[in-house]
Amino acid sequence: MNDPAAIIVGSAEGKALLRLCPDAVRLYPEEAVPQGIRALVDARHPMDRAGHWRSWRAANARGLPCVRLERPGYAPRPGDRWIRLHHLRAASALVPRGARVLATTGGEDYAALSRFAHARLFIRRRSGRARPPVQGAVMLPGEGPFTIGSEMALMRRLGIDLLITRDAGGEGSYPKLAAARRLNIPVILISRAPAPPGRRVRTVQEAASWLVSAGS
Repeated sequence: MNDPAAIIVGSAEGKALLRLCPDAVRLYPEEAVPQGIRALVDARHPMDRAGHWRSWRAANARGLPCVRLERPGYAPRPGDRWIRLHHLRAASALVPRGARVLATTGGEDYAALSRFAHARLFIRRRSGRARPPVQGAVMLPGEGPFTIGSEMALMRRLGIDLLITRDAGGEGSYPKLAAARRLNIPVILISRAPAPPGRRVRTVQEAASWLVSAGS
């Protein structure tokens, strides 16, 4: 019997690929790459570069075929006011004192938000019950789906001056960027860190085709 493939699921694309390939082994991002698999698809969240590197090293050490399923990042459009930075910690110097900031960064960036004590911080997370990193910060629930209209309404209601978010890509989180453009709100966009070498595919269909070829 052929060994199964494994899919590290941390993104919407990873979940979709698993539905197409139900015989594959599902791995969560914190799990180690197991023995007894024939190929690995790393479909973590595109911002989880530390995890991408761990998976690549584990597969490379064993000669295991590995591909990274990673959706494209965001592309600017006319009217966008983006400032791209490599690290969230560098953003605090660009935030004026008293600015009303909406931050939609991930849990790994949470500690860096402690540098924003000089601003009025609104933090949106999937678990809005987390303890604020600075006194006076407001935690907002982060469950979608989001629309451009709902994001514009939120930014208007909170009087947002600046949006800080990550270059996660994808349609689900794009409405906040479109809302910021329509409201002429500047955006600090945290870029993806350098990726490991190796093959990358951008779509679920490409990953599924690769799995077929990896098993032949």
